[in-house]
Parts: sequence; C-alpha cells; structure tokens
Amino acid sequence: MMYVMNKYVTEETQYLYPTDPEERARVDRMLFFDMGTLYHAIKEYFAPKMHQGLPPDPDKENLLKTSLDYLDTFLETGGVPYLCGERYTIADISVLASITELDAMDYSYKCYGEVLRWSQRMKENFPFYKECCEEGVEMTRARVKQLEQDLKKQLEKERKQSITKK
Repeated sequence: MMYVMNKYVTEETQYLYPTDPEERARVDRMLFFDMGTLYHAIKEYFAPKMHQGLPPDPDKENLLKTSLDYLDTFLETGGVPYLCGERYTIADISVLASITELDAMDYSYKCYGEVLRWSQRMKENFPFYKECCEEGVEMTRARVKQLEQDLKKQLEKERKQSITKK
C-alpha cells in the first residue's frame, strides 16, 4: 500500500498516506504495529486452525490479547475516530484487514470496546469493505470448517485402525 500510494497518489487521495513527515510517521507507526505485532499475533494464534484444523494455539493467545489491548488503549487515548486522525488512512485499512481475520475465525473482540467501535466505523465508512472482505471471510470460514471435518475423519479412521489391530 505504501508503494502504491507513493507512486499513484493524487491530491484527492493524499489523505490516505500523507506526505507531511509527522502525519506519515503516525501512519507508518500503525502499519508497522499491524505487520509486526497484531497480524503476527493473529497468524501465530490461529496457525494450527488455519493449516491443520486443530484448535488455536493457547500458548499464543496472550500475545493476541496483548496486541488487542494495545490497540484498544491506543484508540481510546487518541481522541480521534480513526487510527491517525479524522480520516481513515492506509493504516486503518491494513489493521481492518487483520481484524477481519478475527471475524473469519469467529474470535470475539467485543471486550475491546474501542476496537469494536472502530472496526464497525471502518466497515461502514470504507466504501469497498463489503465487496473486498465479506466473501473472503466466508471463504475462510468454509476452508477452516473443511479442515476441521477432514481432521475429524482422519482421527476416526486412525481410531478404527487401532481398534482392529488390537
């Protein structure tokens, strides 16, 4: 997103990735938080579920909760409707993509009130959310459900084989 904005920015879209160094630093901060902390925590926690149909890794949930706590506090103390100000930026779009992964995994983040309100605001105000994300959420849910069913069949097959060997 940074590259696309640098290459194709127009006066009309400049708010998405400001050129002012201080404003851009705020956007970069949240982009890097998303990439290095939030999305990383989501990926680590849900890796067993996404790749094998196993339950999420309980040892990694604390990292996810800590990341969501940070985001919730950041939004609470920021005093603005979006991560970096009065308008959404590419940082909001990036973090929304990560939060949408939580939706796809049916992970409730209702206890993070500011995150919940911010995500609802983004989903309502980002014009392409439904078009870009809702189908992907359903596809991810279906894929995970299939993995879980496949794992259950495999375990049942192995159980039956172990019974017949006895």
